[in-house]
Amino acid sequence: MCSTNGAVAQPTNDLLPQIGHCHPHVARAIYRQASALNTNTRYMCDVAVEYAARLTADLPDHLDTCIFVNSGSEANDLAMQIAMSLSRHDGGLIIDQAYHGRTELTTALSNESWRHLPAEEHPKRIETLIAPDMYRGPYASDPQAAERYAAEADRAIATLSERGHRPAAFMVDTALCSSGVLQAPENYFNLVAEKVRSAGGFVIADEVQAGCGRMGTFWGSSANGLKDDNVDFITMGKPVGNGHPLGVVIFSSTLMKRFLTGTYPLLFSTFGGNTVACAAGMAVLDVIEREDLVRRSADTGEYLRRELRRLAERHEIIGDIRGRGMMTGVELVTDRLTKEPAIQQTDRLIEDMLARNTSSAKGRPTPSSSVHH
Repeated sequence: MCSTNGAVAQPTNDLLPQIGHCHPHVARAIYRQASALNTNTRYMCDVAVEYAARLTADLPDHLDTCIFVNSGSEANDLAMQIAMSLSRHDGGLIIDQAYHGRTELTTALSNESWRHLPAEEHPKRIETLIAPDMYRGPYASDPQAAERYAAEADRAIATLSERGHRPAAFMVDTALCSSGVLQAPENYFNLVAEKVRSAGGFVIADEVQAGCGRMGTFWGSSANGLKDDNVDFITMGKPVGNGHPLGVVIFSSTLMKRFLTGTYPLLFSTFGGNTVACAAGMAVLDVIEREDLVRRSADTGEYLRRELRRLAERHEIIGDIRGRGMMTGVELVTDRLTKEPAIQQTDRLIEDMLARNTSSAKGRPTPSSSVHH
């Protein structure tokens, strides 16, 4: 990126552009489509149908239907509304420090927004699971860590029941970005999914940040081992249009038909899936395929973490390095044994990076200190 005074900056934490700012192929696609026709989806156009077909081409058979909206928040909101309508439940399960959007419903599903408030002000129909932290979490050294962390779902479902609620869905960003780019223990997500589905709820894989190849596979849920049969909804936003307003809900045609004959007989988004947005989405897929970006994401991310590990051999402040694909988390500590968060040093590192025209992001998962790339 270039500032107005000509300074060049390198953002390492920009979650919107998937293939770089102002990619010429995307810019041309938007221009061509806007010059030909820009209308809403009340008028069916080939580009929307073709785009839906491309998005679902390599997904399991039951994930065959797309609803296009304008953002990741809107996609997550709609997926949760559908889950509530079909399950006849109104509760939700999330991972601690989750972020899923800024609508009223998705803010309730984002305890990053309200975890600091007194308990009596927390949404009563939302229950939070302990983040499956394998560095400093309570079961980090436990060989049964997956089972122990997943048992949180049993507690959460029981707690909701005590308040008069049942889970409509477990919404999860399997990259666990806002929780510190954690790497959950193997099979954790499947264990939680199975508990939620047994309780009559659905599983919503929030791919807004993890999708489009960022984790070395096109779908983040696949990178983190979530089985196809345990995914009921996929939601997409941010990178799917390379910053152009576009969001997607992907689920089964069977659920779609049930939904439309139930609570919401009329469903549409005036500008969701408009021709220009779909053209942008198609162009993003073109670039990902032509430039082999999924493989390159895996290779480049592994190179980054390998070099960071070399740095860790010389700098004890680096406590942990983790991630998949381009999603990488680094924990800075003052003591590797106590894992005391290096809060001041993390702040200094962020400032030093900014001074070198490189931006990053920091988080402070309780009680840790992380730098996210």
